[in-house]
Amino acid sequence: MPTGKQVRAARVLAGWDAEHLAKKTKLTAVTILKIEREEATARPATMEKIIKAFFENGIEFLDNEGLRRRNDMLRVFEGKTPYLDVLDDVFLTLRETGGEVLFSFVCNKLSPPEVIESQIRLRRLGIKFRSLIEEGDAYCLYPLNEYRAVPKQFFHHNILVIYGDKVALFLSKDKRAIIIRDSEFVETQRKMFEIAWNNYTAPTKTTAPKTYG
Repeated sequence: MPTGKQVRAARVLAGWDAEHLAKKTKLTAVTILKIEREEATARPATMEKIIKAFFENGIEFLDNEGLRRRNDMLRVFEGKTPYLDVLDDVFLTLRETGGEVLFSFVCNKLSPPEVIESQIRLRRLGIKFRSLIEEGDAYCLYPLNEYRAVPKQFFHHNILVIYGDKVALFLSKDKRAIIIRDSEFVETQRKMFEIAWNNYTAPTKTTAPKTYG
């Protein structure tokens, strides 16, 4: 866990006063200052809030009382839930600004309940979806006008997700997701998505037993 000195140094690096960090963490400024002065021992849950607040703003804590700015140009999620990790990053990226998520090469039928739950959480924030699915795939969980069907010869099963200033590529065989944060690259991917969107047609029905608005 970070020391009080690290928390204060991170706050200075971020250009925040104690009140601002308090708002980010839903703690009080008094609590923040006590932690920094090491006048009180913070609970692990409290420190996790502080770590998360700085991490989301590009600062991470290191061993030996160090800290650094994160390089967010490339991130890799591995393990059992990389796609869920991507959806969590979508939530963190767009929760304040809203916006749209573009999904390429998806198959809703393969989505487990936890993926659907994460997507519904995004939709409740007013975040819009558009998806490219495979021609002949009629299993659509969301309104049909949010889909376009890609001819089979152009479809593959490595999902691409475009959101904010990021592109996430999910490599299904490796169970790994790679997130690239680069505005020019993202803009290129967005334009390619729009070309496909404008040239393919929406499905006319869904075979999903339950759909979500």
